Amino acid sequence: MSLEPVAELSDGSWLALSGECTGEQVERFLSTLTGYLQVETLAEAEVLIMQGGLRIADRRTGAVVVPGCCGGLEDWRDWLEILAGGSPWLGHDPSPKVEIDGDRARVWQDSNPVRGPYVDVPLADLPGLLLGVQRDLTAFLELLDTPVARMVDRDFGVTAVLLDGAGAVLGRSVDGGAVGAHER
Repeated sequence: MSLEPVAELSDGSWLALSGECTGEQVERFLSTLTGYLQVETLAEAEVLIMQGGLRIADRRTGAVVVPGCCGGLEDWRDWLEILAGGSPWLGHDPSPKVEIDGDRARVWQDSNPVRGPYVDVPLADLPGLLLGVQRDLTAFLELLDTPVARMVDRDFGVTAVLLDGAGAVLGRSVDGGAVGAHER
């Protein structure tokens, strides 16, 4: 099972964001971001938003669920709603959806009607998966120039503490290490 932050690039491809991105990939991310915001430089933007979100894959079954249209990378923390029994909005066309069934969440690629691939996530694994996403995004920030990294962190909530549905901290801070892993 893997959960990773992805950005949809201007050519429609997905870029997984982590500290492993090359300089060229970082440039493509920044170019797509400025194009999406319709600004010449990020300094002109009041708030950063980026087409994308979290991509989940079940390596055992091969099923993959990607964000729908208009899903935003800046909303990645909405996946925390699952821990409180909710279903975050994950985009449309297709319309990914989360259903809670006992001790697992089923993430469907399309809910209009419910069809297509799905990935089952044990709810006990979700905190570790989300902490892994946070580590990936934090490592990606380190590849950006400091002013841009601060803007992305501010608007995407990368380094802020992750809280579960009851307001409890999911794990230690990013700098102090995290509980769990984003791959199982």
